[in-house]
Amino acid sequence: MQRATLNLLMAAALLALGALAWFKPGAGEPPAPLAFGALEGLAELRVERPDAPGFTLARGADGRWSLTVPFAAPADPVLVEALLEQLRGAQRHAAYPVASVTLAELGLEPPALTLALGTERYEFGATEPLNYRRYLRHGDQVLLVDELLHFRLSQNAANFADRRLLPEGAEPVGFTLPGRRLDLLDGRWVVAPAEPAVSADAPLALAAAWRAQRADRVVPRAAGAVQARLEVRLRGTATPLHFEVLTAGQGLRLARPDLGLEYAVPEGARAALLELAPTAAPAPAPAPAR
Repeated sequence: MQRATLNLLMAAALLALGALAWFKPGAGEPPAPLAFGALEGLAELRVERPDAPGFTLARGADGRWSLTVPFAAPADPVLVEALLEQLRGAQRHAAYPVASVTLAELGLEPPALTLALGTERYEFGATEPLNYRRYLRHGDQVLLVDELLHFRLSQNAANFADRRLLPEGAEPVGFTLPGRRLDLLDGRWVVAPAEPAVSADAPLALAAAWRAQRADRVVPRAAGAVQARLEVRLRGTATPLHFEVLTAGQGLRLARPDLGLEYAVPEGARAALLELAPTAAPAPAPAPAR
């Protein structure tokens, strides 16, 4: 009799432990892949936040991604692909029926962030305190996912903007720099006002520097006095690009007023982007032999 009672008590304890493991945050089923819809054919990715601006990434017919909300700008293909790769590799660490939880207690009513992939919506809630994973509601389930995914989606839209100063494949045909104008006419660069001290190759080097330069980071335009205004004219584009040189303690800050963005460029690139290299002084003649 005592043995039977002991067996019943042990069975009840095991059942209790099993229930605790299921409802305990971060425990339960082993990690499993979390499918975020058909990412390969995805045309639009939208992030909505109740307390901050969200953003929308759209893929064009040519396969290139662009930001369309809150501003229109080319997106950095490397950063967008990194985000998509993270979505592809996402795992769920637990799953609960929506009916078994209180959504408000998990930060899901209202959600802290919503990811929309086409018609599919994924709502992120609070962080559970044990393993610091995020509650994620999708359909009739609440899942636990890694915090890094929420962190990546919480970034400012400017973080996904292309860090190149000029669009991919753009060919400069003219510049307006402080006190100087350059134009590519009949295959030859013309500098006004003319400066004999400027190297004939200097305009080519300037155009190459603008094509190759990438910012260390892109951020929303911050306050700062405008030191100079620049204009870059591109082949096949009627409207030139306008940049503002902002005051900075370190580095070069170039703002795009039409986008409301600021490009932080290393200080070492200032001369290559804003100045024309002078003609190298001739080497001194060797002293006559005695």
